[in-house]
Amino acid sequence: MTTPQTYHIFGQTLATSLSPTLHNAAFAHHRLPHHYTIQECPSLAAVQHLINAPTFGGASVTMPHKLAAFPLCDAVSDAARQIGAINTLIAETRDGKRVITGDNTDWRGLYELVVEYLAGCLSSSRDDEVGAGGGPATSLNPGLTSRKTGLVLGAGGAARAAVYALLQANFARIVVANRTVDKAGTIVRDFEGLAGPNGATCELVAVEYPIPAVERVRPDVVIGTVPGDVVVEADVEGLFAGQEHEHGHGLVVEMAYKPRVTGLMRAGQQAGWEVQDGLEVLLRQGFVQYSLWTGREAPVEVMRGSIEGEDPTSPTPPPTALTPSSASAIERENSSIDNHPSNLSSFKNALAPSTTGRYTRPSPAQTRTISHSDSSSSSPADPPGAADGHGRDGGDAGHGGWLWDFS
Repeated sequence: MTTPQTYHIFGQTLATSLSPTLHNAAFAHHRLPHHYTIQECPSLAAVQHLINAPTFGGASVTMPHKLAAFPLCDAVSDAARQIGAINTLIAETRDGKRVITGDNTDWRGLYELVVEYLAGCLSSSRDDEVGAGGGPATSLNPGLTSRKTGLVLGAGGAARAAVYALLQANFARIVVANRTVDKAGTIVRDFEGLAGPNGATCELVAVEYPIPAVERVRPDVVIGTVPGDVVVEADVEGLFAGQEHEHGHGLVVEMAYKPRVTGLMRAGQQAGWEVQDGLEVLLRQGFVQYSLWTGREAPVEVMRGSIEGEDPTSPTPPPTALTPSSASAIERENSSIDNHPSNLSSFKNALAPSTTGRYTRPSPAQTRTISHSDSSSSSPADPPGAADGHGRDGGDAGHGGWLWDFS
């Protein structure tokens, strides 16, 4: 008999979250006695009692708590450490001991869309590309990706997830564009020298936004990681002008879903590119979260159907509001952010994702166990993501809660 477990979303401004509908539909489909709730909280200290509860199964963690989640974890996946943020907590029992693992699924939605696009490219010219890379259409074919360039707009936490996704897809070149080039440069420095699963080192470049025509980025994939109303169509039209791809078009992935059609999406559509919207990204990573929590393959059609016709900008029933148990608890949590062990430069071994279409829980070998001494280590005062500046929730934090920055 399955023991009932409770799952939550921790964050602020969660009135429009689709996560409870999405995950509760999946639990019902698999006849699991679990329940997913919204828990708005000023800090993770305010929900510590929920995490400590024996019925706690896991949680989605959104802004502004993604950095504060590190000290709560017994282990952290390589993906979360590389990106510098945790958006998923997984409660498990290992060898009779309760273990909380922190992971990041933000990048997975992007990764899957990119891989599907690449597989489509491979299918359209199988003879040419399979001969070069030697793999099936569903694999990360080195011959296909070794020539690909990805462009990421923005330099916040969402941009870090995008860079990680492209790196895992074996892109040869990744360009990060931001209004303040120094912030883009920080991402480049944090990720430079890392190799994708194919072992090839990726070239990372920081450029100013809007991108000067002389840069000639010529991307195959463009990922927007900033608020949807920030990018002006006229500023990005040049990215698509005169672009001739060997497979006919490139891919645009928009991580924002408000407004539903952004300037970046319109520019890509008019150029004949494949366009994926932010809601699809959010759904994809939600499927991954469900698999991590339950060990089951997500019932994709059921979960999609549960939110069909839903307006992601309209509020859901009022969330449960929690207040901190004490001011000192919040102070302790906030001070721990400065010392969490998430220095990207110390961890250069990226976690290679599964290419089977199913995301599995990270094994102990794919996570780093955190001891109490880690929280007092000499980690940088500003952990990765701290330079993200004015973070902004992308909307449905249960599926992402992106850290925005385009300043």
